[in-house]
Amino acid sequence: PKTTAGGDQWVADDRIGIFMIGNGATSISGNIKESADNIQYKAKSLSSDGKTAYFSPVSGTPIYYPVSGDKVDFIAYYPYKATGGSGINNYTYPVDVSTQTTPADIDVLYAKATNTGSGYDKNSSTVDLPFSHVLSKLSFTLTSGAGSPDLSGAKVEISGVATTATMELKDGSLTGKNSNQTITANTATNGLTSSAIMVPQTLSGTKLLVTLAGNNKYEWTFTTTEWEKGKHYPYTITVDKTGIT
Repeated sequence: PKTTAGGDQWVADDRIGIFMIGNGATSISGNIKESADNIQYKAKSLSSDGKTAYFSPVSGTPIYYPVSGDKVDFIAYYPYKATGGSGINNYTYPVDVSTQTTPADIDVLYAKATNTGSGYDKNSSTVDLPFSHVLSKLSFTLTSGAGSPDLSGAKVEISGVATTATMELKDGSLTGKNSNQTITANTATNGLTSSAIMVPQTLSGTKLLVTLAGNNKYEWTFTTTEWEKGKHYPYTITVDKTGIT
């Protein structure tokens, strides 16, 4: 499932990047086949279950299997970024979750299709891309506790966290994480629910900060020791006049 306006469904025109490399290759560099290097595809139609997407090339020219019959694998990612500049460089993808206003723009997905290791060739048909989440997701539900504090317009922040990293497109691993940053969660207007897409990381002194009207601030230290890739961590937070639990 991916985080979009459609919840856990692909949305028409969602863009992905695809690489076709030699079967069994452990790196992308030097192993691209048929010039299929970060080719942009978009979701064109959805299956009846609404979760399987059929992708077509934005350029109108599809990726072709090698005429030679050579075996190939496929690597894909979402959301698409162009090669060069602030996008794809040296087959790495820049991950940045510092701005949470549009979750679909930062919810990085990764897929590698090898046909159970045997690769694909010109006799193969379509390729199933088994996308999985590269990042973690946090969600918060606030309830008003003792003293009945007003939670409308509450701001939820997470401090002491990594917000950027580099994804190796060869295997989807993350490197080069920063540290000690603060982000503002994507919070509903009523302040009662919020969420954040996070870089997977080990926690050290990481805090949840809740700011209410009148600049009343509350802090809570996370007891979780690690946020793992592909996992969702829901928290229910009770806000009392004297603190939060």
